[in-house]
Amino acid sequence: MRCIADETGACRKLSALVTDAAEQWCVEHLKPHVGHILKVFGCDRIIWGSDWPVRRLRTAYPGWFEAAECLTEGVPASDGSGSSAAMPQGSAGSNREEFIKLRSVAGFETNRAAA
Repeated sequence: MRCIADETGACRKLSALVTDAAEQWCVEHLKPHVGHILKVFGCDRIIWGSDWPVRRLRTAYPGWFEAAECLTEGVPASDGSGSSAAMPQGSAGSNREEFIKLRSVAGFETNRAAA
């Protein structure tokens, strides 16, 4: 991950952590991985992902969302909102648009609520 972050402008999705974790995972098991991702990519190059439908093999949506909130607690949002930059309600909405260059297309506005 460090080489990719250092040598490219790549962005990283914060996703699939519980899917790839042991069956009896907990937030503490994921902290080192998320810490490393945050350290090498920085909050402006991370976007949160629900990992649906595969995530359902390990946890329901609220389980992963709450874990991700705990894992990114205290990570500042680049937009100054106070929300974690890696979470959907933080600057990840603007990160998401920047990453994949979403814009208004044929009347579809990108500010609609995420599924």
